[in-house]
Amino acid sequence: MAIFELFLIIAAPMFKLLRLSLLESFLVLVTLHLLFFTIFQLLELIYAAVSRLKSKWTKYFPLFLDGILMFLIGIYYFHTRLSVDNYWAAQRISLLMMTIYLLTVLLIITTMTLLIRSRLPSEIEGRIKSSFIHILPKSLFLKLIGMPWIAVLRFKITSYYALISVGLVAISVYFSDWNEMLQNMLFILPLIGVVWIFYADALLNFRPLFNLYRISIYAELCAILLAVAFILLPSLLVGLMVQVTADPFFFGLGISLASLIAGFLFPKSQGNMNESLSAFLSIIMMMLLASLISIPSALYIVDGLLVLLVGYILNKEKEVKS
Repeated sequence: MAIFELFLIIAAPMFKLLRLSLLESFLVLVTLHLLFFTIFQLLELIYAAVSRLKSKWTKYFPLFLDGILMFLIGIYYFHTRLSVDNYWAAQRISLLMMTIYLLTVLLIITTMTLLIRSRLPSEIEGRIKSSFIHILPKSLFLKLIGMPWIAVLRFKITSYYALISVGLVAISVYFSDWNEMLQNMLFILPLIGVVWIFYADALLNFRPLFNLYRISIYAELCAILLAVAFILLPSLLVGLMVQVTADPFFFGLGISLASLIAGFLFPKSQGNMNESLSAFLSIIMMMLLASLISIPSALYIVDGLLVLLVGYILNKEKEVKS
């Protein structure tokens, strides 16, 4: 990965010869990384499939497969590379669609690899020591990443907001054009961050077990930020497409963190008025964050401070519950 990034840094001046906008340059960078990961995960899938073959020669399969791949790489570089490059250059496909296609292929290959790996016999699995990068982390970390999702998705408000968003998209498309719909989505999509107001209440009884499961504050904070970023991914894509800016994403990040803090300060299960107080506090924070969008870099600074405040609250919660 480091060598690949170094290659991109060396090749970066060549992209100045192309007249690309900021969004197009970003999509080129994302597409190159997706292609890199897709190739590595494809090789991982091939090795996993070969390892399922039951034979006395099984232990020699990886070495034999290495030889075949090196032979195919030699053919590609010395004979077919120019024809392949010319074929792709002649295709009429946008950078956005190419990025979506590569992401879809990567997800399919990764899913197939995980399915094959999960069904490998233990004696074969023990002999597999692949040097390729695994796209997904290990199972324990996967459970930790899934924890914020479970805490948020268990509440009906999440499904209600999803239905409302889909309905607003349909109404915008029906009564206006595509561009106006995207403009509306710039303000609607970031508001999904209010669902994090229930995170603290969902894990209130489970939090004393965090020390037993050795869940650190840093690990929980990273899992929360990863889940928030994934939920706000549509707002990032719409912001880049419409205004070539990531402000809607950081606006939604601020709403998510503010709602998370309000949920910790006023847990719903600890009082009848807490839900109203946390919702009121979240609305006030939304208004303040919306006023910061027009100030350069102010939204980023506030988001950084909110991340630190969330980390501080998680630390205090750990001290109280332990």
